[in-house]
Amino acid sequence: MSFESECRRPKGKRQKAKGKRGRRGSSECPPTSPRFLTIKLSPFGERKALGRVREGGLAKRRSVRGFICWFTGFRDSDQILLPADKRGRCILVSVGCDPSSFSSRIIPAVPFTGTYGINYGRIADNIPPPQTVVSLLKATKIKNARIYDADHSVLEAFRGSGLELMVGIGNEYLKEMSLNEERAVHWIRENVQPYLPYTHITGIAVGNEVLGGSDQELQEALFGALKNVYNALNRLQLTDYIEILTPHSQAVFANSYPPSSCTFNENILEYMKPILDLFLKTGSPFFLNTYPFLSYKSDPEHIDINYALFLPNPGVYDANTSLYYDNMFDAQIDAAYAALEAAGYGKMEVRVSETGWASNGDEDETGASEQNAKTYNFNLRKRLAKKKGTPRKPKLVLKAYVFALFNEDLKPGPGSERHYGLLKADGSISYNIGFTGYSHWEYGNSLYYDFYSLHYSSGFGVNVVAKSRFCALLVTGT
Repeated sequence: MSFESECRRPKGKRQKAKGKRGRRGSSECPPTSPRFLTIKLSPFGERKALGRVREGGLAKRRSVRGFICWFTGFRDSDQILLPADKRGRCILVSVGCDPSSFSSRIIPAVPFTGTYGINYGRIADNIPPPQTVVSLLKATKIKNARIYDADHSVLEAFRGSGLELMVGIGNEYLKEMSLNEERAVHWIRENVQPYLPYTHITGIAVGNEVLGGSDQELQEALFGALKNVYNALNRLQLTDYIEILTPHSQAVFANSYPPSSCTFNENILEYMKPILDLFLKTGSPFFLNTYPFLSYKSDPEHIDINYALFLPNPGVYDANTSLYYDNMFDAQIDAAYAALEAAGYGKMEVRVSETGWASNGDEDETGASEQNAKTYNFNLRKRLAKKKGTPRKPKLVLKAYVFALFNEDLKPGPGSERHYGLLKADGSISYNIGFTGYSHWEYGNSLYYDFYSLHYSSGFGVNVVAKSRFCALLVTGT
């Protein structure tokens, strides 16, 4: 390990004169040899690092306080060696970090931290830049994000943020990807590998809502694309860190009421089963885009809107399983579990890749309103925060990506497609769904949240933000 260091004492603090005891008077920095402070970076989830002073071969625990040390350099383990004074006092603190100062060793990423994620769509010309979006996500305490491509500006903005990111391969690339494994290797080398490990890419969504659609050739290409992407990850030794998946719409099901009677459409089974076999091998979940809003909009006369919004209602009793459902969201997830079980994949996890409610729409889009969107998203967030499963799978905690972070003003389709955002284009809240601490966020002010998130923001327990050549590490002492 090599490093360069420059230490200075904080304002208002004085330091013992070099080589003397007692009276303080010198402003010189602590000696760089032979005394060093070894900062052992704490494991993921720990709130403080460990400080240890090594003097004369003896290790002594000391309070880590007093001096500010700026350094640049390299590290190749989970420790950083810093100059310290005789009392082991040194604090390394800054706004950002040069990621090149850290090991290139990839740490296994957590595919989904907690239960709540967000879809970060960008079909718009008025939303904030990716760097600002990272600060917004931290302010709202959302740790999981999904994008629909692998835009390099987004990947760079997420670099060192500690946020988990799912990237995507668009439907337009599937046919080419299905024919050539080398194309998949090239795509990963260009769009994923260069950003690891500092951008925490945890998954690759291959296509979106392909099965059940009208493009027969695309449906035929999906499995080949998934297989080639997985093989490419395997060749690059990334399968332990990145999962493959493909989100499905409700169109893959023949029926979903009652939930226990749900099965896959016969016309997509020949494409679905090889995919599910692959996912059994890779351990990937079954990802589902589920929208109670769309179900209610299509049949408002027979669906109780309270059932769709998690509000008090008579609920639905499934006589086949003797299970009771008080909301449509859980019922739709259990319908997917029933279809998987009927097809022979009863142990596969269902995870939600999209769900949300439109705050506005065309005149014929019943239920699209700001009040309904607020109610659905507030109650959904509260339901996910309980970290529980569904009536059919009560012990399997349900996880979901909400759609979406912003309204996307350039998105085609009915008016509702442009009104799913939890945030407005300027970054303010569209409607309050309980994002505690969000009011503290201000444009360009990421320092508070950088330090606030030190205890979880990376696998090393260090906040790594590429804003300067200095590394941000707050040592609280032991």
